[in-house]
Amino acid sequence: MSTMPGILKYLADLQALGDIAKGRQPGYDTSKLEQSFLRFSALSTGKELKVRQPKLYAVAGDEVAHLQSAMQSLGLSGLQQPTRIGIGGGFAGVNREIVILSPSQLETDLYFYSRAYLTPLLESIFKNGTTLIRDFSLHEALCGVAAAYRDSLSLSEIALFPERFTPGPYTLAVTLDTPQKSASKFKELSDLLAQAEKEPKLSLLDPAFISKAAALGSELRSRLGSLSRYESPDSLSFSAQTNSTVLYEGTNEQYFLYVPATNKNILVHFGEPVFKQERPAPANLTVLRGEAYEKTLATLVEEQVFKPSPAVLTRRIRDLQTLYDTAMRASQGTIIEHNTEYKHILAELKIAEEVLKKTRNAQISRGYVAKLPAQLIEFMVCPEQDDPVLHALLPLLSWNSHLRSYHRTASFIKRFTEGDDNARARMLHETAANIFFNYQQNNDVNVWLYTAHQAFCEQQGISFKSAN
Repeated sequence: MSTMPGILKYLADLQALGDIAKGRQPGYDTSKLEQSFLRFSALSTGKELKVRQPKLYAVAGDEVAHLQSAMQSLGLSGLQQPTRIGIGGGFAGVNREIVILSPSQLETDLYFYSRAYLTPLLESIFKNGTTLIRDFSLHEALCGVAAAYRDSLSLSEIALFPERFTPGPYTLAVTLDTPQKSASKFKELSDLLAQAEKEPKLSLLDPAFISKAAALGSELRSRLGSLSRYESPDSLSFSAQTNSTVLYEGTNEQYFLYVPATNKNILVHFGEPVFKQERPAPANLTVLRGEAYEKTLATLVEEQVFKPSPAVLTRRIRDLQTLYDTAMRASQGTIIEHNTEYKHILAELKIAEEVLKKTRNAQISRGYVAKLPAQLIEFMVCPEQDDPVLHALLPLLSWNSHLRSYHRTASFIKRFTEGDDNARARMLHETAANIFFNYQQNNDVNVWLYTAHQAFCEQQGISFKSAN
């Protein structure tokens, strides 16, 4: 083929890719492919988990008690109280809960990347809640639980009311208050005083009005001191529109996506089914099972959630070649006898690379890639939008079962916490053995392991490397 004129070679490559897409060439035995990569891994020196330490807010002084009260108010008393928290109050074990101790938290990072779906809401809070945070975080924490909606339907109730689901973007919302309701009571008092100023005779001659205002003022003054130092917040409720969000229900994960280009909504779920036979999914919501990664990844390419990228594919091919070269040097060439699956995948990726570089029509590229085996698709796509939820979803659809497990952060942490030393050691070795490239690292898990189990990891030969 190398001697063919350019156009003939291009057509030949298209035919080759078409054969693959139509299933004329054999697929991949995933277990054999994993074994091929594990042989490469065994020849790699040093098993490192890369850790990018987030910039966190140190909880000190009176804020220790403030955080404790907030955790009790949110029903988080069973969790270990942290000494450092991220923007929005993130720490191990929380997903939807928001805790604000100080305006300085705006300068911190997300504790866990899995909370990145809250970013639009956190931006709204720190932009529009300046007065609320400045005044009321002095004596108590501000806290609340974020909720996700599609129009007026709470996504947590979509299985109960599927007929109410309509297409469109999602809304994240939260109402913040202190554990003792100081913010809402101050706002109530301010509204009462505004009413008295507007209608002094009606208000001041009403005993119930006077009694209520006096009780609120006395309670707040004893707790907050001089009330003249405070401003009444415009609102305690905040919201933000987003094209993607995540619901965590235990170890179940539900990724809600909206594609503006097609006005389509998609749900990718991991764990238990969201809908039951007696109450099926809405007709206007595409529901995909995360564990069925082969079909799900291809569908997300077709639905314009992920897109083919020649640049990504070229980088992955280079990474794969580097992995192979390193293994060949370490094995003195003996590994060449056991790399059939690897050579097969690399050859087909190179064919796809040539075709994608020459195909200008995005729809044609998307159609070809969507029909390829999932083991190929993973190496050649990236999110259509620069959305943290989509970046988190992609590794969950890997053909590598160990990587899928490793990137289910909450599930991984739960299994590791509940396992004995043998089970934990096995999880660590399975994880480290299957990480070949930087993009496969899960910083959330790595940070958690480094923070809570560094000594045990190092006893198992797992070291940590700073990625900051």
